[in-house]
Amino acid sequence: MAPLSVSDLSRNKAIKRLDFPSLLPAPIEEVWRVTTDFDFVVHLLKPWFTITYDRSNAGHELAAGWTKDTDWKLLGIIPYGRWHEEIVEWEPPYRFVDSITNTPFPFWRHTHLYERRGDSTLYTDRLDIDPGWMGPVGLGFIKMIWAPRLVKLRRHFEQTRRRKSATISFSRSPSTHLNDWEWWTHSKPLALYATVTFACTPAGA
Repeated sequence: MAPLSVSDLSRNKAIKRLDFPSLLPAPIEEVWRVTTDFDFVVHLLKPWFTITYDRSNAGHELAAGWTKDTDWKLLGIIPYGRWHEEIVEWEPPYRFVDSITNTPFPFWRHTHLYERRGDSTLYTDRLDIDPGWMGPVGLGFIKMIWAPRLVKLRRHFEQTRRRKSATISFSRSPSTHLNDWEWWTHSKPLALYATVTFACTPAGA
């Protein structure tokens, strides 16, 4: 299926648009780097979907022209088809578009938008979807599985910022004169405590 233009999308009333914006506490370059790692994308979709793919023809880092056949399983056990994914537009670090075919949806186009907001980034998943026979139920399903994805996405960057802040605070303490081994001996308990604390912190806390 040839990619549809913006005007085609506006004329095709069967195609519905869903926007999922999220203000992330990280610079745009970092958000771009993390969200263009396909392994991270796979992580975001769990536990609703488990995705496997052959790494031989292309790696996990997305790029212009990247293409991949991916095997999807609902809840990790129910086969949900082999989707063909292709990057059709690539404008780092502000925008890229992937087009997916061979899905239960007649049309699926996913635009990723990045906007600088000071030290943060407004990241938006924009889905243009033809739900086909599933209609509003299909759109509702997409909204349902996207909610935990947004929580995991924001939590990742919140935890990363907190870990960096903890590291900077420790490096500025009076113990900065310690040699490498002494620093590791003293900092290891702090790192372990921080990891457990951040991993257990509810989203938005």
